[in-house]
Amino acid sequence: MKKRRLCLLMICLLLLLLFTVLIIKLSSNRDEHDRLVVNSNNYGVLKYRTNKNYNDDDSDENDDEVEEEERRKSSKQQQIRQKNSDSNSDSNGDGFFSEITKSNNYNNNKKFLNNFNGAVAMHRATCKEGSQIQTPWIGKDGKKVTLGSCTKKARQVLPEQDPLAFQRFSTCAVVGSGGIMVHKSVQADNLGDAIDKHEAVFRFNLAPTKGFEKSVGSKTTFRLINRKHFGFREYANETSLQHTTTPDVMKQFWDYKSLHPNLPTYPIDGSFYKYVMSDKDVANSRPSNGYLGLNLALMICDKINVYGFARNWKQRNMRYHYFNKEEPNESQMLRDGKGEMPLLEHLVKKNKNRVKMIHT
Repeated sequence: MKKRRLCLLMICLLLLLLFTVLIIKLSSNRDEHDRLVVNSNNYGVLKYRTNKNYNDDDSDENDDEVEEEERRKSSKQQQIRQKNSDSNSDSNGDGFFSEITKSNNYNNNKKFLNNFNGAVAMHRATCKEGSQIQTPWIGKDGKKVTLGSCTKKARQVLPEQDPLAFQRFSTCAVVGSGGIMVHKSVQADNLGDAIDKHEAVFRFNLAPTKGFEKSVGSKTTFRLINRKHFGFREYANETSLQHTTTPDVMKQFWDYKSLHPNLPTYPIDGSFYKYVMSDKDVANSRPSNGYLGLNLALMICDKINVYGFARNWKQRNMRYHYFNKEEPNESQMLRDGKGEMPLLEHLVKKNKNRVKMIHT
């Protein structure tokens, strides 16, 4: 009888021990799961619009992901950005950036370079309540084009100050969307690595980095967006500058910003357009996105490399865009001879001590 009781006691103790081990293991797994969830939140990436094939007609939105990303800190991207900012070597190794000193953002007495004293991004000081939002363009009726009234609600979603004022970058890459970026003629140039070495990188519209890192790099600091691609964003921490050149797009921006107040997206200020168009070469026209982007870079960058803009791309068996098979319309086809390229080349020549055109 005593032996039977002893055996039962031993069995009970063994079961209790196994149960304790099981509880500890389950608790450990839960802690590990929580740790992974925290880490995945820290390294999250935003896709405001899902463009699986990066075609212009794709406009699926994932608002839940946007709102989640607003609460995240893209620490991995920031670490990469900081690491890259420490490098001031020339992207092609020819010493173009060899004498540039490390930038000191927000510690410069000049608001912008090139003696520009206006605003790049619209903010509360340039949007007085009740005033009309001005543009430099003249409408068909001979009157100045305005974008509507600056209401109290509109002012609430604008920043207090221009977020680009007093910024300085030692080295910048202005990356166009041309098919030359993935062409066989440049495959050996390691363009992606060269672009990411710049302290700031400018991109345009829906030009992606994901899937094209070897050719175009993985870093985006500023993205200029036209009305056709309104609201596109690849990463949460990139600053988007939205063209709002008509009243309907301006209204669209107010609605969008009300829904996503924390995203770094800003409407481009009319004084920036006015400054760019003060050049007699572009007076009374609407400059291309690429031309505006290079002008912006000249306002905040010491040295600039320009990629992805090439003449005669069709004759050289290149795609119009590196990321899709879209064919350009008639006005886009004219850029090589009468539009964007001559203006870009003129701007590069005028600032040859600061700007280098990588592709021609």
